[in-house]
Parts: sequence; C-alpha cells; structure tokens
Amino acid sequence: MANKRKPLALATKVDEPAETPKPTTARRGRKSAGERNSALYAVVPPEALRQLRIVAAEEDRTIADLAAEALNMLFVDRGKPPVA
Repeated sequence: MANKRKPLALATKVDEPAETPKPTTARRGRKSAGERNSALYAVVPPEALRQLRIVAAEEDRTIADLAAEALNMLFVDRGKPPVA
C-alpha cells in the first residue's frame, strides 16, 4: 500500500518581509551608575566559606543576601541605618 502524504505548506510567504521589532528608547531594568550594586571581595578561611554556603543552602538564600544581612547588622550595631 502506497503512503499518501500531503505536502507541507510553507509557514510564511516568500515575498513578504519578516517584521522586525522596533527599537525602544526606554531602558528597562537598567540602573544608573549611582543605583548599581558594587562587588565586594573578602578573603575568608575555607571553613567560614563552607559554613556560609551551608547556611545559604539551608535557608534557600544566596551568599549575597547573607552578606547584605551581615552588613546591615554591622551598620545597626555601629548606630548607622541599614542600607544593604
């Protein structure tokens, strides 16, 4: 028995140009230089890093979140407002 299949139709016409997205002037999700976060580098003993990773995993948080919390605790302890 012969296999009778219909030919597939093309999804788009060849003579119609594809629509290109219009460029937007608004900067979505981008922060100005004063609003961006900065990287913080700290040298810690391997055991401290290990414990930090364990706490982050146990609390389902990132190390950056825990570092921000620690900075805020330091600021409050020193009489400064929490900002991190």
